[in-house]
Amino acid sequence: MRLNRLDLVRYGKFTDRRLDFGPRGEGADLHIVYGPNEAGKSTLFNGFLDLLFGIEARSAYGFLHPYAAMRVGGVVEAGGSAQEVFRVKRAQNTLIDAADRSLPDGLFAAALGGIDRAGYRMMFSLDDDTIEQGGEAILKSEGELGTLLFAASAGLPDTAAALEALKGEAEAFYKPQGRKHQLGELKDVLERLKQERTALDVTARAFKELRRDRDLATETHEQALSARAGLQAALDQCRAAIDALPILARLRAGRAELEAYGDLPEPPSAWFAALPGLMREEAALSSRQVQAEAARARLDGALEGLARDPQALALAPALSALLQDNLEARERAAIQDLPVRQAERQRLMAELAMQRARLGIDDSIPLTKLILPAGEAAHLHALVVQHGKLTERASTAARELQAAEQASARLKRQEPAEAAALPPREIAPPSPDAVEALKQALAAARGSDAGLRRQEAERRREQAAVELTERLALLSPFTGDADALAGLQVPTNEEISAWRLGLASLEEERLRQQSRLGEIETELAADAARAEALAGRGGLVDDAAAAALRAAREAAWQRHASALDSETAQSFRVALMADDEAGASRLAQASDLSRLRDLAEARADRLARRAALGERLAAIAEDKARILAEVGSACATCALEPALTPARLEAWLSRRSEALAARAALQLAERDLDRAAGDEAGLRADLAQGLLPWESASGPGTERLDGLVRRAERLLAELQEAAHAQKAGREAAARAAELLESRRADDAAVRQELEDWAQAWQRALAKAAVLDWLQATSGGAGDVPVPPPAMVLPLITILQEVEALVIRLADLDHRIAAMEADRAAFRARLADLQPMAADAPPLPVLEALRRRVQAAQEAERIAERLAQEEQRLEEDEARLAEDLGRHEALKREMLALFQADSLNEVAAGLDAVKARAQLRQRLADAEDDLCRRLQADRIETAEAQIDALDRHALAEERAALEARLAEAEAQAGEALVARRAAEKALAAVAGSDAAAHLEEQRRTVLAEIETRAIRYLRLRAGILAGEEALRLYRERHRSAMLARASEAFSVISGGDYEGLGSERVKGREVLYARPAGGGTKFAEDLSKGTRFQLYLALRIAGYHETAGFREPLPFIADDIMETFDDRRAGHAFRLMGDMARKGQVIYLTHHEHLCDIARSVCPEVRLHRL
Repeated sequence: MRLNRLDLVRYGKFTDRRLDFGPRGEGADLHIVYGPNEAGKSTLFNGFLDLLFGIEARSAYGFLHPYAAMRVGGVVEAGGSAQEVFRVKRAQNTLIDAADRSLPDGLFAAALGGIDRAGYRMMFSLDDDTIEQGGEAILKSEGELGTLLFAASAGLPDTAAALEALKGEAEAFYKPQGRKHQLGELKDVLERLKQERTALDVTARAFKELRRDRDLATETHEQALSARAGLQAALDQCRAAIDALPILARLRAGRAELEAYGDLPEPPSAWFAALPGLMREEAALSSRQVQAEAARARLDGALEGLARDPQALALAPALSALLQDNLEARERAAIQDLPVRQAERQRLMAELAMQRARLGIDDSIPLTKLILPAGEAAHLHALVVQHGKLTERASTAARELQAAEQASARLKRQEPAEAAALPPREIAPPSPDAVEALKQALAAARGSDAGLRRQEAERRREQAAVELTERLALLSPFTGDADALAGLQVPTNEEISAWRLGLASLEEERLRQQSRLGEIETELAADAARAEALAGRGGLVDDAAAAALRAAREAAWQRHASALDSETAQSFRVALMADDEAGASRLAQASDLSRLRDLAEARADRLARRAALGERLAAIAEDKARILAEVGSACATCALEPALTPARLEAWLSRRSEALAARAALQLAERDLDRAAGDEAGLRADLAQGLLPWESASGPGTERLDGLVRRAERLLAELQEAAHAQKAGREAAARAAELLESRRADDAAVRQELEDWAQAWQRALAKAAVLDWLQATSGGAGDVPVPPPAMVLPLITILQEVEALVIRLADLDHRIAAMEADRAAFRARLADLQPMAADAPPLPVLEALRRRVQAAQEAERIAERLAQEEQRLEEDEARLAEDLGRHEALKREMLALFQADSLNEVAAGLDAVKARAQLRQRLADAEDDLCRRLQADRIETAEAQIDALDRHALAEERAALEARLAEAEAQAGEALVARRAAEKALAAVAGSDAAAHLEEQRRTVLAEIETRAIRYLRLRAGILAGEEALRLYRERHRSAMLARASEAFSVISGGDYEGLGSERVKGREVLYARPAGGGTKFAEDLSKGTRFQLYLALRIAGYHETAGFREPLPFIADDIMETFDDRRAGHAFRLMGDMARKGQVIYLTHHEHLCDIARSVCPEVRLHRL
């Protein structure tokens, strides 16, 4: 697959942005996309993924364009054909063509080969984060070769971490020889539930006793509560009577105090709030009256002293108009500037006379004749500059022509000497086809890894043979070879798991049933001991003895009824007395007899359960014997004598699988060795055939492949050197001839340009009329030749200075005339307002007139302000009179009610009225309190009840009630504790609900154990399968892929490391690096940056491995060289160029210097700018 073009129509920050990668050309298909930070490089990559897989549901690139408007497209080449497609964001049919017709969503499924978006990111992209994760993964895996090779090929840097996480999850559930794990905790929960279930088992009689204890405790508690409530009510009544005595005393004292107020009047309630304001208002009104009188006197005095000028006010509009015309400022400026301007005019006239003298002309030529138009002056300046450049070019062209002629002559002299110096070859040069055939054979030998594969296959064969021998030795008592081992009919994992789980389940059930049987035996022994103890008390007649006595009495009666003699009568009497005594004894010991009957019933129940458990144990033994028989049969089939346990059989089968894997590895190594040897022989034959035109007829014989490669390289280097020397000579001669011709053409062109300039110079001088006044100053026409630029340029400078002086003179004349006109207008306007002498200065007159008008205007403003103050004063006097009338009316009313002479006396009367009201309220509250405490309807009744009480008797009664109440509180607390204990004991065994809950919890725990055990077995199987897959992947890909990774790592490090190798450490194949100076470095010994470069080398090797069996997809790298120096960045780009010869590679960066580095190492690279 290849991306020919990407159209970001409406996507992210882009609108109608197209990135054209073009069709694939010859060489490396490497592209660099350069753009500064935030230019949209990441947006480009995500746009490509959205084009292939669809825009994500919650896309982060819909911030500029709404979701409904998002559109990304491009031209994608897959399967040999290019397709222009677009992707839009909607529920379905998101892939369309250029005409908006729907396309199938799986259009690229075949080219992608089942890879989804996440897989593409892992396998065909690389950025700074993933390369750092890859470096850390190398450290975590401790260099394990299979993990690293798989991670590099699949783009999964955390494979080792994932396996470790799965192992951690499995060991968290169960770890052999582990002290703490989840399985042990669940078994502890089962044991606790079992103990709780045992504690719940109780007899029916014990249940009845618990219920009777509960009812008795409840009744006792209720009686205690009732007694406590009665005592509390009596104590509250006694306390209320005692508390009422001081209240009545205060009530009667208050009544006496109320009589002292006599016949105070009842003022309106609003007076209490109004009086303070009225007293403050009285003082404020007095102050306002004094201030109003003072203001009236001040206003009258100001009006009498005011002087007004109506005539000056009449001149104010005309004076204002004069000042607004700015004539005063112009007069003042003219007084200062006019003498200066006149002096400057005289100086300019003197400078113009001096310039005339420099030009050699008199006053008869007007100044306007000396002004040169700007366009003509600029044209003359341009021609002067052009003349200098043409002169320099002519000199340079002459020198270069001379040098080219000398070089051409020198090459012609050297050609015969170089031809004589070439050494003749003994053998005639072969045809180009022979050279090309040799190059192809050499390239095939270089690119092949047949030698490495052969060496690796030999090493693997030896290693596999040793490992197979070791594995077979571990399979004792089996004594056959590997082929016999492979032909065995072994049980499946499901059968073994079923046997092992079945035996474990049966053993667990046997232990559980055995435990229950032991419990029943213990209970039977306990029941027998209790029955023996009851029987040992003496006098206890059980049911059997009572029945025997009754039967003896009936038999004696029958004998006596038949005989009716004294002997039978005595015998009947004895039997009757024995029966009566037994009945009386049983009646007296009814409780013990009831317990004895309960023990008999429980014994019968436990005997029945013991028999059932014995039958179940026998069935379990039969099931175990059957499973062991099946296991023994399977062991016999596998030639294992004596038979193994399921666990040992499973371990033996696991070792058998390892031995078969070693056998398969040996067979694979032998096949790989045969293929590698055949490939190497074919390469040797092709290379020897290619060397035949330069070798003797005897041929290379049995020479090694690497020797043939070195000979072919030397031969091709000699041929290439000779061809380069001949080509360089021809190219040098051609370049010299071409340069000589070019130099001659340049010299002729410069000469022609100088002639054209001379004509243009003469026309420009004539148009500027420079020759006219030159002739006038030199004595007539025809006497002056065409002047050169060196003569004309100083004259142009002087003429430009004259032009500037003329312009300044005209400007000064205009300004002087304007100043004189302004002064005349100002004097005329001022004379209309104020007559004055003709030679009098106008500015003092103007200033005196301005002061007079301002004084008149200020007097008018003062008069208006005083009139406004008089109006406000009259309004204030009216409001003051109104406030005084209202104040006096309210004051007279208050004084009349209290028969007082001032407001202070009224305030004292209001305070007394307020105190009386408060006293009345306190008395009413005390009466209500007494009625409430004594529960009386009227205060008189309450007072009568209090008068009838004895204080000392009440105190004694309260003390007695408090003591009794404390005792009742204690009894109620004890009764509550006993009640709660009885209820708790009964609730613990009430019914069978608690036992059912415990059983349900037990089954839940067993189900959880089963679920987690299955999960544990699956995890262990998956871990073993993953480790085996990594081992097989390592064995299949280690040769070619490790060789490529080794070469890439050496190139990236710039030769600091020779390459990579592997060796077995603690049963694992571990990757290590070989420094150039010798030694070995494992993953933990490498620096962080070197681990990053190692991961990049592995990814490059993985890409080549993937490209070998499927069509490669575009590989996109996003600024992965942040930590690389320029040298290693160049090496990395060279390797990316090799990748780009197999598939498209796109590198995104914001470092512009990387673009130059990429061009230097890979000239075919194409640069795109965002």
